[in-house]
Amino acid sequence: MDITGYIWQEYPEDFPGNFVKGIIFPEEVNSTDTSLRELYKTTQRKHGIQYEVIGWYFDVTVRQSFDYSHYPLDKLTVWLQLCPRDLVNEDKIILIPDFHSCSRMNEPIFGRDEEIVSGEWEIDETFFSY
Repeated sequence: MDITGYIWQEYPEDFPGNFVKGIIFPEEVNSTDTSLRELYKTTQRKHGIQYEVIGWYFDVTVRQSFDYSHYPLDKLTVWLQLCPRDLVNEDKIILIPDFHSCSRMNEPIFGRDEEIVSGEWEIDETFFSY
């Protein structure tokens, strides 16, 4: 299954310079086809702390096993695992979802295409409520 999307990461100003920034997809297949491209880099201040914000575009192929025996009445879930790119320091890096940026899936938000074609797929909005 091919998955594309956008990810942004926030690094505090005191983030160690010797750490490698970015992510990897440990369950990818055909890793030569995987794309992770930096789209932008900016700074922002939150709660009195200066952050570097890096936005990435990704295109990755992952293996997903689905049971189609109940089609079209089944409900399928896609899982995408992310890990820090810096495998040497991965025990010092925590990836935290930014649920506050995804308030409601039916409202315009960054990272969600308003003209998304989901076909028979449903986007589970309860995942994004907090």
